[in-house]
Amino acid sequence: AEFWRMREAIPEANKKIAVVLPLTGEYSQYGEAIQRGLELAHEELVAGGSDVTIEVFDSQSDPATGRELLDDALAIPGRPSADRARVLAVRGRPGQLHQLDVDRNLAALAMAEDLGDEPELARACIHLGMASWWRGDHDEAIAFHERGREHASRAGSPFLIGEATRWLGLALVTAGRPREGFALQVDLLRMVEPSSSPGVRAVVPHLRMYLGHSRRHVGELEAALLDLETTRSEFRALGNETSILHVAAGLADVLVDLGRPAEALDVVGDALSIATATRRPNWDSWLLCSAMRARLAQGEEALARAAARGAVRAAERGWDGDQQRIGIELAHLAVERDAHETAARILGAVDALDWPLTAPVRTLAELDRHQQATEAAADALGERFTSAHEDGAASTLAEAAARLLTSD
Repeated sequence: AEFWRMREAIPEANKKIAVVLPLTGEYSQYGEAIQRGLELAHEELVAGGSDVTIEVFDSQSDPATGRELLDDALAIPGRPSADRARVLAVRGRPGQLHQLDVDRNLAALAMAEDLGDEPELARACIHLGMASWWRGDHDEAIAFHERGREHASRAGSPFLIGEATRWLGLALVTAGRPREGFALQVDLLRMVEPSSSPGVRAVVPHLRMYLGHSRRHVGELEAALLDLETTRSEFRALGNETSILHVAAGLADVLVDLGRPAEALDVVGDALSIATATRRPNWDSWLLCSAMRARLAQGEEALARAAARGAVRAAERGWDGDQQRIGIELAHLAVERDAHETAARILGAVDALDWPLTAPVRTLAELDRHQQATEAAADALGERFTSAHEDGAASTLAEAAARLLTSD
């Protein structure tokens, strides 16, 4: 059906349709299924006398390759169309959420509004809602996702309705309206779980994972544990290794919070093995931070510092949000060792980072630990806290924590 819609949308002068699909790599099973559908539709067109051709480009399940191919497509001159709006929106979400491109999605929204295209209006609104949520503007995020749901409903797109509902539920939870957010997420999960469609089945664990992270956010740890353990098993069955790493990081934190550090270390060890084998280091910093917490809970301070060193190195290759998470735990360790000046410097490095842009989802437990470490260091140092905190703000996390990470 999508192929026929594309064919109707282009001028007769255009005889080629280009399609970017993951034909190799982690998501090849989905790309191959879509390619088979396109080929069947193309055969019907040719049998009917059309000379239109299709050319499929392999993104290799690699975001960077996919971005390059999408940029090539957008550089081709052409009139505004639903497909161009879609490519703008898809290009505007190149990978993890901190990489969202607001300008591209605003351009997609404007083009879809001019065309009156409900699916692309929905997609652009969902992406802009995600960007607003990442900036910490929960009210704007909720408004975008509610609008996205309306457009998706008018378009009759179950996928886009699900996406808008999932992100609306998460935004409601982090905005302090957890009961509303949970209700939306649970209802959506119950609606799609019975489906036998492979495409829908692949979405189910993503929905459950975000429900688990939402429950972790407000401290409903047992419920979060059940969701995240189930999700990890579902991702294993699907062979989705990237998402296994994502869910493992949250699961390990939940296990530490529940007083089960040995199990947390098993989860981390398994995930790091997958990350090494598949060359996917994106989650290493969070996983190693969880390992640090677990080692401390077991009284293994030397091993905790070793995990912390690895986490800091990994975070420096990644994004600031992980540095903040690690910094809070390092500040706690410094306070426990009565190294209050080091704690103040670490907190200075953490507080100098822009929270809304780097880590919008801080659990209540993380907020608590941040406040506890700050109060303990400030009480111990008195007026000296300010100067130590300012020194840390002018340093990297590694520099601020150097004494703690290298001491015996």
